[in-house]
Amino acid sequence: MSEQRLRLFFVFAIRNEAETSFGITERFDNETVYIASLYCDKRLSRREAFDKYSHHIGSLLETGEQAKVITNDMTVRSKNRLRFPRHDYHVSSQKVKTWEVRQLSFDAMRRKTSITEKFN
Repeated sequence: MSEQRLRLFFVFAIRNEAETSFGITERFDNETVYIASLYCDKRLSRREAFDKYSHHIGSLLETGEQAKVITNDMTVRSKNRLRFPRHDYHVSSQKVKTWEVRQLSFDAMRRKTSITEKFN
């Protein structure tokens, strides 16, 4: 049986009355290798927000890869997580771990646009 490659992602979601934003980073060897600062012009439900960032991360995975996802979103403790078997979710309240993704989420909310970038 072949070994699955584990990729590490951090997610921070903000939902206000009228809009939703996400900051997503991928880390490898203590370096940020991917960023996403995503904006939605409507308030998503918790499940919709969870689905949005989970699908985004899933779209980045290749065959044989899994994602460890560290997030501020308590929704990951619900049965929703079972719909994404290649994702291993963890809730973090540590601001040090989520500082970068918090900034990306706040930036998306301020900009009202989405950006993504992969670093070599």
